[in-house]
Amino acid sequence: MAKVYVVDDDTGLRTAYSAALSKLGHEVETASDGLEGQKLLAKGAPDLLLLDMLMPNLDGIGLLREIRSDDKNKDLKVVVVSNFESMPEASELGVLKYISKLQHNPEDVASQVDKLIKGD
Repeated sequence: MAKVYVVDDDTGLRTAYSAALSKLGHEVETASDGLEGQKLLAKGAPDLLLLDMLMPNLDGIGLLREIRSDDKNKDLKVVVVSNFESMPEASELGVLKYISKLQHNPEDVASQVDKLIKGD
């Protein structure tokens, strides 16, 4: 069982991702924006972070910049889920995978995250 943090301001999606990942046996904690995501990361790094880009208070790019500038989290596996087709800045900051919310339902996202955690 892996620990996954889900940081997304959409309550419905956050709940759906959490449920789908939990069904696959993962321990999931959630945050509704980058500031709450910072608090989760302060408790300890997860095995993988599922990160939305557009959020209030501190967006995904801002949180990702902080993660990559912190030696203890610089190698954290990050998967971006977004409505944008692509986000070059996220890629430059070393995300493991970029998943379109428009093309993948929460179960698909959870399945892809599960495979990445298991190294498939």
